[in-house]
Amino acid sequence: MTGMKSDRKIAIVRTTVASKREAQKLAALILAKHLGACIQTAPVKSFYRWRGKTESADEFLVSVKTNSRTAAKLTAFIKNNHSYELPEIIVTSAGADPDYARWVAGEMKLPTRSKLRGIPWPTRVVSGRLAKEDKMPLPDKR
Repeated sequence: MTGMKSDRKIAIVRTTVASKREAQKLAALILAKHLGACIQTAPVKSFYRWRGKTESADEFLVSVKTNSRTAAKLTAFIKNNHSYELPEIIVTSAGADPDYARWVAGEMKLPTRSKLRGIPWPTRVVSGRLAKEDKMPLPDKR
């Protein structure tokens, strides 16, 4: 994305995990720590070479939208909280709609204490969205 305006840049950090439960747990932790603004998970079939043998595994892809300043912190967080000996962590810089890029950047900021009053912490996340019974509003559909 050479020449892309900085107000349109985001980072996408991808990893794979062994189960849906691990993907959901990792997503919830990343959101609670404001290391990502939007996380998508999907089942995938991986084929790879490991220690001289061809392997395959059913895994879950975790794709996190963040900003470039937070990508290194997110990468370290994934490494420290991953169940794999050598997790796949791929960071890509991408262009985005300016409004979406500003929203991503805004979500990386930790809320102040006054904004946290009345909000259960950490907020429970279901399928990448806040549960309806939580006091925080659901994000608008994109």
